Amino acid sequence: MSKYFSIILLGVVFFFMLFQPTVAEQVKEEGKQNVFIYDDNAKRDPLMPLVTPAGEVVKLSSELTSADLILEGIMYAPNGNGIAMINGKLLSTKETIGPYTVQEIAQFFVILTKGSEKVKLQLKKGD
Repeated sequence: MSKYFSIILLGVVFFFMLFQPTVAEQVKEEGKQNVFIYDDNAKRDPLMPLVTPAGEVVKLSSELTSADLILEGIMYAPNGNGIAMINGKLLSTKETIGPYTVQEIAQFFVILTKGSEKVKLQLKKGD
């Protein structure tokens, strides 16, 4: 009787093994259900490499928006030759940052234009 029991048990085990999904299939199915999609909010993916394997610098095509511009400082000159630091870049009048052109640098604010759009960046108190 133990011989027949062993054969039946072995048959049941093989039956379940044949119809049990493999580990790779389980991972594929789980991967489909739990796919993480990074929402970049129109900004660069922080995990994306900035240099290709060939050593070339990746050019980012995303365009600056007015919300991305941060006025960090102003070196004001009454004669109009002031310098503004926006997003870490030193700019004078008629220079550009992304699609924006510096139109005016005043003592406490900077005016930039993008086509007909005007953006006024003001220094925060304490800057």
